[in-house]
Amino acid sequence: MKKTLFALSITLFLSANSQLYARDQIKIVGSSTVYPFATVVAERFGKTSGFKTPVIESTGSGGGLKLFCSGLGTEHPDITNASRRIKSKEVNKCAENGIVGDVNFEEVSKIAKALTPVPGGVGPMTIACLLKNTIECFKRSLIN
Repeated sequence: MKKTLFALSITLFLSANSQLYARDQIKIVGSSTVYPFATVVAERFGKTSGFKTPVIESTGSGGGLKLFCSGLGTEHPDITNASRRIKSKEVNKCAENGIVGDVNFEEVSKIAKALTPVPGGVGPMTIACLLKNTIECFKRSLIN
């Protein structure tokens, strides 16, 4: 479970970074619970970064994962968020469509500043912080 939660974060980051160059605006889908937090982060990014404000769509956790795991490319969202754990069938669907990410928790924990897997899933604030960090990484990747 710990690997799955962290893997989802890594998957979001890797998928977002690989696809963001194909469009000029980030597209995010997912949880209606996380939507208000994601919207605040996106609006702040748009006001302070010089980039377009990311498009946030409230599709529900399952709907967001379905869209995200459907494939790569500009016709698919760059990032998804969820207010629940990702299901095995969703992980498999992502993998079938080339969206993969995994981490060796023991190895990464030796070099990472922090790992925060939470039994039962992460809350909206953690997801909002992950979203903020992902957007910040995108912004830095364009500058460097």
